[in-house]
Formats: sequence, structure tokens, C-alpha cells
Amino acid sequence: MTDTSSSRGPGGKRKKSPATRKLSLALRVRTQLRQATDHLLGADVGWSLALVLVSLLLLGNQRCGKTIAPFALGEIAPYDIVAPEELLVVDAKLTDERREHRRLAVADVYEHNSERAGQLVDEMISLFEEGRQRLVEGGDLDAALAPLSRLRFSRELQRSLSEAVGWSMRGLVVGNKAMLERAASIALIHLPSRREEILTDYGAIVDVAAAREDLRRELAGRLDLRAAEELALTEFAASFVDANVVFDSGQTQQRQLAAVEGVPPVTVRLPRGHMLAKKGERLNAATLERIDAAREATQGGLGWQGWASILLVLSLLAFFLYRYAGYHQRSYRKHKHLHALLVLMLISMMFLTRAIQWVAREAIENLSEPFNQLDAYTYLIPLGAGAIMIALLSNGRIATVYTAFASVLFGALNGNDFYAMVWAMLVQLSGVYAISAYRERTAVLRAGFVVGGAGAFLALAIEVLRGDVDSLARELYSAGLAFVGGAVGVGLLISFLLPLLESLFHVLTDVRLLELSNVDNPLLQQLALKAPGSYNHSLVVGTLAQEGARAVGANTLFCRVAAVYHDIGKIKHPEYYVENQHGRNPHDRLTPSMSALVIASHVKDGVKLAR
Repeated sequence: MTDTSSSRGPGGKRKKSPATRKLSLALRVRTQLRQATDHLLGADVGWSLALVLVSLLLLGNQRCGKTIAPFALGEIAPYDIVAPEELLVVDAKLTDERREHRRLAVADVYEHNSERAGQLVDEMISLFEEGRQRLVEGGDLDAALAPLSRLRFSRELQRSLSEAVGWSMRGLVVGNKAMLERAASIALIHLPSRREEILTDYGAIVDVAAAREDLRRELAGRLDLRAAEELALTEFAASFVDANVVFDSGQTQQRQLAAVEGVPPVTVRLPRGHMLAKKGERLNAATLERIDAAREATQGGLGWQGWASILLVLSLLAFFLYRYAGYHQRSYRKHKHLHALLVLMLISMMFLTRAIQWVAREAIENLSEPFNQLDAYTYLIPLGAGAIMIALLSNGRIATVYTAFASVLFGALNGNDFYAMVWAMLVQLSGVYAISAYRERTAVLRAGFVVGGAGAFLALAIEVLRGDVDSLARELYSAGLAFVGGAVGVGLLISFLLPLLESLFHVLTDVRLLELSNVDNPLLQQLALKAPGSYNHSLVVGTLAQEGARAVGANTLFCRVAAVYHDIGKIKHPEYYVENQHGRNPHDRLTPSMSALVIASHVKDGVKLAR
């Protein structure tokens, strides 16, 4: 065997060939880059600082560049005015409607004076006594009392008339029953006990006219007088019948005022991007109120207290992420830069969130409902891709922890929106669940559809919980965006980023193993062409290794792929191995030591080919 990689120069020293020198230079450069990259990825403190500073920058400047100019009543909007962030504004019209509804629901207050009949009877008795006194004294009497005067204010007549008045007012008597019946219920206060009851059935109540008619029927034929005198005295007695149930306007108004004051102002949630006024629209009072609320919400900065609070929260998040990564790596060594991976993915997802929101804000400016609702485009962000990539590059447990941190930051990026945080967490967990068993190339596609479907249903549920169900088109559009973000965005993002992260962090994922198991791989094609016996032998060993791994609970995919490649070193001298020989054995012409050297060299050659 002849060594062609080098030749001997002056003095007998071996001189490297140009090809070898070129290979060595590339190897040295690659090694130095790898060392520099490892040093950078290993700077855990630097990555923690990067996470805090980037998050602080993105969270602290959410209000920048969102000032709204003041407008006057009746002015024409010079451009489309949209809510720069989520707003809670008072809906004056809806508030007035609810307060009026509450006012009308208050029962009218009526007072029932149970002593009123006795008071009227006492007045009649006093009149009789005064008449008798005048007769004794010889004084003048009112002409209206002439019938009583002729009967000398008889005590028997007094008793008959007073009993009739008391009987006719034995129940509830109101001045105008027709007006009372307009109300669905009344609050009746009985005096003097102040006992109160709510009446909805007015059958027991009569008005004054009905009570007086009852009195006339009661006295008919009982006075034993001439018809004219009986009629006059009956009308005299009827004049004493009066209402004992009267409307209390003062107390009714007081209760209505208390009920109205108990209705808080009705606030409506206006999502980011909500159209406050269209270009060319004349601004009315209600629109101006919303615009002013948007301007007030975006005026002013955080202040040092706000910055300090955000810094404290982010510092704690970064600290716990660092501690978790360090603790987990004590027993988990799939790759040695777990902390850098988690931080890099968090930062990437935050920048992706901001980028999609910025593009959406610029693109929807002239669109109509429901396409101009900026809040809906939050569901387009493929958050599930980050959790899925962490699951592929490490495991599901670490991806679940990553999900918690990413959800908190996502909620903070969306105005500290609790519902956005819940949506982000559940969508990412669905991605971790969907990618838990990656054994074929379509797994990422299926995971994307799972994330998209879960995101769509969660978007509908979140909007219902928010109370934003006034527009079905908007809810369906939000769900559609969530589905597209998961089914399309997740797959595209993983396809682009996963190979870069695999190379950067030197992680052998199931995705890479599946690619290596493809029989169209050039190295396997060379093995099949130059050493077909070794190729078939490797496939058989791969199948055996897979079954053995399944029996002991090992990674079946890794074992199968490793076994398929274990003999690639035989490509260089395939004829020296029995499975590739056809009659002639080259070892017959070699010494045993040389045969052993040739056979053992396939391991070294295989490592070179694999690299």
C-alpha cells in the first residue's frame, strides 16, 4: 500500500501535500470557530444580562411613538385614528341606558295610612257636634248643612253615616287606580308601623270613586228619609271618603337616585388597532371621548418606579431560568449550553412577536372590519414553534418549563394581558404534546396542525372570556389567523431554524437522525454501491439494534441509525471483508499482522467519512 498524502523532503522529513495542508487549514479554522462559539454560548451571565436588557427594551418602550393629537368637536378626522393599545373606556350611552333601566326597575313607593278612615270619621262627628251646638246657641249654619239642620243633627243619623264611611274605607283606597296599574309592582309602606311589602296584584285596591259608589249602595234605603234628603245626605257622607293609599314621590325619587348611583360606569374594551374614527369622519362627542382616553393612556413614560419594577421582574425571571438550566444539566447532558439555548429562543420569540405586530400595524391601516383589528393578529404569531424546537433539541420537560417563561414574557409584551398569557401557554403546551413522539418527517407538519387547531379554538374561547362577542366575523377571523400561525408558521419556522440550532449547539435531534436514515444519503449510496454486502449487513444490524433498544427502553431511532452507519469505513477497501468477496480473498497474499491492520483501519476510515 502506498501513502500518497505526503512525500519526503530534504533530510528525510515527511512533507505534507497541498491537499493535506488545505484540509488542515480548514480544520484549524473550523476548530477555532467551534471553540469561540462554545466560549460564547458558555457565558451564562452574559446570556442572562442579554435576556434582561432585551426584554427591558421591548417592554419599556411599548408606548413610544404612539401619541395622538387633540381634536375638536365637529372636526373632520384627517386620518384613520386607531387605538395604539388596549383601552378601557366609559360608554356614556350604554351607561345611561343601564341607569335608566335600573331607575325604571325601582318600584314606586306608596304609603297606606291605616288611620285615615278614623280621622275622616272623627271629622264627620266633629261636624255633627258643632251643628248641634249651633242649634242650641241659635247661630247660622252653612246652607250645605240644611238637610242635617232639619234633622237636628240626629245622633242616629251621625252613627249611620260614620259607620258607612268607615265601612267603605275598610280596605286600600287609592286616588287613581289606573295610574297605579301602569307599574309592574309597587312598594307599599303601612303606617304607622312602617311595615313594607311589594305588591304585584292590585285586586285588593279600589280607587276613591269605587269606594264612594260602595258607600252609596250601602246607604240606599237605610236612612228612612225622603228621596231628596236621602240623596243629599248620601252625597254628604260620600264627600268624606278619601284615599288612604297615596304616592310618595319624595321617597320614590330618593330610591331611584340611590339605584342609579349604584350602577357603575359601563366600560368597554377596545383592543389595540380598534378603529376609533375613519378618515373624513366628523368627530362627535362620543368619538372624542374615546380618542381622549386613548391619548391619556399613551401619555407619559413609565417613570423610574415603572422601570425599576420591570427590571426587578425580569431579573428574577432571568435568575430562575439560569438556576433551572444549571440544575437540570447536572443529570442531563444532551448538550452543554442549555441556558444559552433557552435564552436565545426566548429573545427570538420576543423579536418575532414585535416584528409581526409592527408589520400588521402598518398593513391594516386602510383595511375594513374585521381585518383592521390589530389585536387579532396577535394570534398569528407562531409561538408554538419555540416550544417545539426546545422539545426537539432537549426534551418535553425542559420545553414545558420554557413555555412558562415564554408565556409570561408574551403576556407582558401584549400590555400585561392575562388572556394573552393563557393563550400563549396553552398553545405552546399543545405543541410540546404534539411533538412528544417524533419518529417520522410528517411529525412537524402534524404538530403544526395541532398547534393551529388548538390556537383557533383557544382564540374563540379567549374572546368569549374577554366579552368581545359582538362581531362573529371578527371572532372567526381571529381563529383563522391562529390556525394559519400554527399550521403554516410553525412548520416554516422550525424548518428554517432547526438545522441552524442543531449545528450551533451540536445537538443530534430525531429530525437529524431521520435525515441520516434516508437511503438516498450520498454516504449510504456509496456504501451500497462499493460494498453491497456490508450495506445489507448494516441494515440487518440496524433492525436488530432497533428491536433491542425497544426492549430495553433506549432510543430506537438512534440505535438503528448508528448501526446502519457502523461499517461505512469499509467503503475504502470493501474487497478485504468477507461479505463483499466473490471467490478471491486478498488476505491470502498478506501477512496476518497486515490483515489485522487493514481490517482494523475501517474504524478510523469510518470516523473520517462520518465527519
